This record gives sequence, C-alpha cells and structure tokens, in this order.
Amino acid sequence: MSAHGPLPPPDATHYRRPDGVPDRPSVGGVILCPLTLDTATLEGAPGGWQVAVVVEAGPYLQLPKGGLEAGETHLDALHRELREEAGLEGVQILRELATLERLNYARTKW
Repeated sequence: MSAHGPLPPPDATHYRRPDGVPDRPSVGGVILCPLTLDTATLEGAPGGWQVAVVVEAGPYLQLPKGGLEAGETHLDALHRELREEAGLEGVQILRELATLERLNYARTKW
C-alpha cells in the first residue's frame, strides 16, 4: 500500500528491464491443502481446498513469497519464507509453476 492508497497491479512497463537495474532473486508459492484429509492415505478427500495466504497492510491477500538470502538456494529460500510468513513446515513441493521476471514497485530491483 502506498501513501495514496492501494497499489495497482503491475503494468506492461514493469516487464521491460531498464539498463543498470540489479537483480533481486525471490521465490513464492501457491500452497494448497485439502479441507478434508484421509489420515490413512494422507490424500485429499472430496470437499475443497484451502490456499495459504499472507495478510499484510493493504487490501490484498498475498501468496507467501520473499527474497533469497546470501548463499541460499531457491528451495531453501522457499521453505524459509513459508515458515516465516505462513508458519508452514514440511511442505511437499510438487512442481515449479513458472518463472516470472519484473521490476519491483519502486523500480529499483529486477
């Protein structure tokens, strides 16, 4: 949230990298948990899903995410962010969904 209200979604200019903008690698995840869990098989039973979100200042819920720390792998950073932001441990990673590159809102990091 800015001083003038909620930030709009990134526009097309956020996806063009200007010269000289440094990298800021980060990770995030879409974390799903079945509402009903079969304790014998640890498989989801019919009934829907929960999605892990982070509630921060502002009008939007966010997926857990954050930057890599020095010497950290993407996977290590993901597990750390899930623990720090959502209190989740032992999350099973099923697959990578996508890699997205864009400017941050301040346009100081890629």
